[in-house]
Amino acid sequence: MMSLLTIGIAVVLAAVGVPLLFAIAMGCIIAILATGDTSLLIVVQRMFYSGNLYPIVAVPLFMLAGEVMNRGGLSRRIIRFSDCLMGHIPGSAGLTTTMASMLFAAISGSSAATAAAVGTIMIPSMIRNRFKPAFATAVLAFSSSLGIVVPPSITLIIYGALAGVSISQLFLASIVPGILAGLALMLVSYHQARKEKIDVEPSAGWAASAGALRSAFWAILMPVVILGGIFSGFFTPTEAAAVAVFYGLFVGLCVHRELRWGEIYPMFARSALNSSVPVLLFCVGGLLNHIFSIDRLPERLAEGTLSVTSSQIVFLLVVNIFLFVLGMFMESSALLVVLTPVLAPLAQSFGIDLVHFGVLMNLNISIGQASPPIGSTLFIGCTVSKVDIGRMFRPSLPFLVASWAVLLLVSYAPLLWKAVVSMFS
Repeated sequence: MMSLLTIGIAVVLAAVGVPLLFAIAMGCIIAILATGDTSLLIVVQRMFYSGNLYPIVAVPLFMLAGEVMNRGGLSRRIIRFSDCLMGHIPGSAGLTTTMASMLFAAISGSSAATAAAVGTIMIPSMIRNRFKPAFATAVLAFSSSLGIVVPPSITLIIYGALAGVSISQLFLASIVPGILAGLALMLVSYHQARKEKIDVEPSAGWAASAGALRSAFWAILMPVVILGGIFSGFFTPTEAAAVAVFYGLFVGLCVHRELRWGEIYPMFARSALNSSVPVLLFCVGGLLNHIFSIDRLPERLAEGTLSVTSSQIVFLLVVNIFLFVLGMFMESSALLVVLTPVLAPLAQSFGIDLVHFGVLMNLNISIGQASPPIGSTLFIGCTVSKVDIGRMFRPSLPFLVASWAVLLLVSYAPLLWKAVVSMFS
């Protein structure tokens, strides 16, 4: 009863324009007051307990690392290095966008940060290389959505904390799906370039490539240090986020010297502001999870679903469609906070590994972020390219098909991630 009342109130408030964070919080508080099943003191207790978890510290730190990387000139060097590698291939501007997004994602862990950093440089470059503006926007939207797929990922940290799953294992399991998704997007860009007969740029040459590699050395080393430290067990994902911040500050201030001391405080302030929403959502999600547990909602859903079907294949297909549709309208962190406490126990009842399920959820949400009508990375791309978001369905379609092919492969071929996890276990 309390769960249904909470959901109903939150949906009504969100429909009339109340931000989702406050809609969920008000739904929980009103439901508690209306039913009288528990004390209102539980609101403060559950929110404090949920926000006091150690892994959540990594969220603002990885956001700050992305900010430092962008302001310190590391992102620009990554784009130049990617361009030298891909410049002689048809559709090189699109391939460069995808590769640069994957490299940037391996530091920032955020799709929005990736879209903003890469988009301002690569959308004009793609248009100069005869890509249509709408197609260039689709390339950026889907490429930057890999920001939450390629580890380290902020959304995987949130899922791991909510589901009680090892974040290091989630990062490991996401490597192969992230690479496959990137290759699929590159294939679409390549095919489109061949179809449009876009001229191939001359090769940059060994000298230029070597120069770009030297320039981007510290930027490329950054994800190696972060992921290598996590997978070797030298430090935790949360400690890795702090290492990423100090590494970025050192390179920006002392190596490249593009970062000024006066810029540090504004960067910290922006990162604190940007990270406040996912952290507060996590606190509210803890309260929502408590209400669900009082009503035994996950268990009841599991019993009801198993009475209809016991097939993992059917369950995963339904979940994929459900998450994809919601991902087009909801922010990724909010979607995970609301649905993980419900769907993770349901997946367990079907015998699905929670690491596998977390990677699947994350990949699915990333596709929704880039999809019309109001995907978040798509919206950022349209803002940069000045393309009306209503014109984005057709150019997004081939990327949607490629992304769904990877999603189905990840859903039904768990050996893709099991092999990588077992190597480091």
